Amino acid sequence: MNVKEFFISIVSLLLVLAPAMTYGKGAAERTGRDLRTNIQYDGWARMIPTHAKLQYAGGMGLLSVGAGWDYGPKGQWETDAMVGFLPEHYADGKARLTFTLKQNYIPWSIRTTRWLDIEPLTCGAYMNVISGSEFWNKEPGRYPGGHKGYYKFSSRTRFHLYVGQRLTFLTPRASALRSITLYYELSINDLMIVSGVNNRTLEFSDVVHFSVGAKMHLFKE
Repeated sequence: MNVKEFFISIVSLLLVLAPAMTYGKGAAERTGRDLRTNIQYDGWARMIPTHAKLQYAGGMGLLSVGAGWDYGPKGQWETDAMVGFLPEHYADGKARLTFTLKQNYIPWSIRTTRWLDIEPLTCGAYMNVISGSEFWNKEPGRYPGGHKGYYKFSSRTRFHLYVGQRLTFLTPRASALRSITLYYELSINDLMIVSGVNNRTLEFSDVVHFSVGAKMHLFKE
């Protein structure tokens, strides 16, 4: 069993067992509901990030870190800005940095115990850019066809769509963290969509990226 299969197995097991892990009558009465709240900042304080993230893989570097903001009545929307690192082993002999802007939507959250929420569906889109002068957004003139578009896609910028699931562990109010979320995502980018359509011999794992990550939701007080 590889890392991907292990992580998906653990998350799936928790998603199945979580509804049975209640604590007393009071907890049972509150399970199965979306109890998320979004504490609003005022004025310029809205620029302060509400969470930090750490992500492994996903087409944005081997490891990415960043911060973001959640909003909406239940905090169901998130916007993240992340910086990733791609070691030279994965980048043709030269280490690279990536820069990602990511938009997330989490439509539902289900309270299963006093300390655990499950989010059975997350989805979103992100754009990432890789560093390096040899990558380009507009096709260089040295390629055949030049301005005619011999190469249709930018080598610097990728656009991704993803779906995934999350487990959120609630922390005591005395903690510096409001919650800690573990998640996995399956994503595909614009180039892989076209490649998958034009080349039917490609396997699912050739065109879809698997990633795991953690979100630390910060208290605003």
